[in-house]
Amino acid sequence: MLDPSYRGTALADVASATGVAVQWHAGYRASVAALDPAYRGPGPVRLAARIAGQGTLTPARMGPWRARGVVDARTLKQAWHLLARFGRDGSTSAGRVTEERRPGSGS
Repeated sequence: MLDPSYRGTALADVASATGVAVQWHAGYRASVAALDPAYRGPGPVRLAARIAGQGTLTPARMGPWRARGVVDARTLKQAWHLLARFGRDGSTSAGRVTEERRPGSGS
C-alpha cells in the first residue's frame, strides 16, 4: 500500500518489480498553512515547512529527511502526525484503494 505521492518514483518501481499488485490509498497532502501548531507544537510545524519548501507536504517529501538522519527523529514523527491529521485528501473517499496489476500477471 503506497501513498499516491510515490507514483512515478523509484520506490514505486521497486514495489512493482516484486510482482505483487501495488495498491494506492487516497493519499496525504497538506499545505503548511493547514497545520495547527496546537496539535504537536511549533517545532514540528517549522520542520514541516522546511520539508515542504515552496510545495505541499507529502509522505514522498518526508521520506528522504528520515533517511538523511539530519533532523530529530521525534520532531519528524510529530511532523508526520501533523500530515496524517491535517493532510487527508477530502476529495476522495476515506479508505479508498486503487490497485495496479502488472502486465501478464493474470489477475
